[in-house]
Amino acid sequence: LRLVALLLVGLVASQAAVMPSAWADIAPPGPPVAEPNVPPPADGPEPAPDRVPATGEPVVPVPGSSTAPYSASQPEIAAALDAEADNSDVLWFSAGCLLNIIGVGVAYLVEPSPPYARLAGKPADYVNRYVYAYTAAGRSAQTRMAVYGCGTYMLAGGVFYVIAISTLSGP
Repeated sequence: LRLVALLLVGLVASQAAVMPSAWADIAPPGPPVAEPNVPPPADGPEPAPDRVPATGEPVVPVPGSSTAPYSASQPEIAAALDAEADNSDVLWFSAGCLLNIIGVGVAYLVEPSPPYARLAGKPADYVNRYVYAYTAAGRSAQTRMAVYGCGTYMLAGGVFYVIAISTLSGP
């Protein structure tokens, strides 16, 4: 069991990506910064991908991300969708089952980071807000699945205990 726990912790540690140094000066993780809402020009060319789309305008999809549209006003929504899609439910459920409360703690402490290729060419404020929201949503999803795994283990253990007691007590 200890070997399985060590392998699982090693797998979790390898899943935690490290921010490349090339991106370190662009968007340090931190709380989101408010972005002013810039109104679009009345009649102009095709909307630029770094401005807020006006109501009714199409949203330009993010290259490399099938789940989140690019909108400079909503990086938190895009990040939450991507974090849910990138989360390894089986890994964190297994961590909760095998390590119980320790697995839940590991799931909370491991900080997920987004694939930075998704953020190439985005404004620094968008990247900052996206990374912050991705980390929060990813940690929430990891912890939730670990809690489900721990609860499943506890429920199965309780059922096994009841069956064992009723069998041993005899008629």
